[in-house]
Amino acid sequence: MKKEVSGVILVLSCQKHQNTRLKEFKLNKLEYENWKVVYVIGDFFLESEYTYMEKESILYIKCEDSYIHLLKKFGLALKYLYEIFRIEEGILRCGDDLIFNENKLTEFLKLPDKPDYYGYAYVRNCDKFVKDEKLLQKTKIDYFMYNYYKTHPEDFNNPQHNLKNVKIEN
Repeated sequence: MKKEVSGVILVLSCQKHQNTRLKEFKLNKLEYENWKVVYVIGDFFLESEYTYMEKESILYIKCEDSYIHLLKKFGLALKYLYEIFRIEEGILRCGDDLIFNENKLTEFLKLPDKPDYYGYAYVRNCDKFVKDEKLLQKTKIDYFMYNYYKTHPEDFNNPQHNLKNVKIEN
């Protein structure tokens, strides 16, 4: 039987950061206003499609555990979260590098009408974050992934990443 929740706070992470970011930036509780906190980690060699460790609130998904496969991990996480939970309001997707203001998080979760999309875009050469939907909708060339792999060549040899014969330039 599925557990009924208002929503899920999905925190995408990876094995590499399980003992660093997940411990340093972890939320203090596993539930806020009936929103369940779930940390998601990929495990390319998992024997089942997913394993949910309820006590730790970690969802291990059978998929590559790399930046380049992040969208795949996110899509599978959504699929399995809807199998595990009956979600009334939605899913709040976060990264493992956030530092949460838990009071503001609770205020947000109490809002009766949350937007379908909500985010902040960092404007380069500017010292502030702005909320600008038109700016968020613009497509831009972003070399983050390319630069990440150029400075982390060891990731190509990590079997969890499944990046053998991948040409990051493409």
